[in-house]
Amino acid sequence: MRKFFFILFLLSYSIHAQDKLFFVDGTTKKGIIVSNVKDYVYLKASDTSQVEKISKSKLILMEDYRGTRYLFSKQEPPKTTVALTQEISDTPRNSLSIQPLSILFGRLNLSYERMSKDNRIGFVIPLILTFDPSFGNFFNVIDSTRSRIKGLNYITGLDVNFYSGKGKVTKLFVGPRLRYGTDVAFYNTEGYSIQTQLGMKVSKPSGKMVQHFSIGFGFVRILSSAALRVTDSKQSYVWYSLNYRLGLKW
Repeated sequence: MRKFFFILFLLSYSIHAQDKLFFVDGTTKKGIIVSNVKDYVYLKASDTSQVEKISKSKLILMEDYRGTRYLFSKQEPPKTTVALTQEISDTPRNSLSIQPLSILFGRLNLSYERMSKDNRIGFVIPLILTFDPSFGNFFNVIDSTRSRIKGLNYITGLDVNFYSGKGKVTKLFVGPRLRYGTDVAFYNTEGYSIQTQLGMKVSKPSGKMVQHFSIGFGFVRILSSAALRVTDSKQSYVWYSLNYRLGLKW
């Protein structure tokens, strides 16, 4: 007789036992779990009620009638990582640009920039041909008796630009700017300069056009000059630069 009542007790418990769902907002639901698939749980409040589809993103915990618990961890959708990786890989890392305004000062500037894989560091190698323009330049205004200097020469160097900012179109950058060469228009002056460059890059991530605006502050040391009778290579002079580059990316 005792065994009979014990079996009835177990049957009664199993009939009334229910599964439980614990939600992120602190609420709970009881019922019968019909199915537990990858992203959803299907729950019935009773045998006769309709099946409710519940997203696992709304759940913290699931407990079945036997007491077994299933913990749901909240994860970021994998599409975000894939999209970010795709965006970085689609961004051109090479650019070739000119400085159109420098022609007025007797310079033909062609600069190549190579970006790092994360697009945070840019290495710029400039090749500048210097000449004294026949139409004159800034130095003719200072010295009206100055005659035009014939011939060509060059200036080269290296820029390292460290880019920052969350904007997709505009990025701020800072970095060292090194130059060495001879400026024909500036009285055939040979020297080298070291500057810190501050600027802004404007370009769409997957676009073909890129613009750079920057200003540089530093010093220059003159090795030789037709305008100076005596030069001291150990003497430093304050030097600055204003720069605008316009280029194409690939």
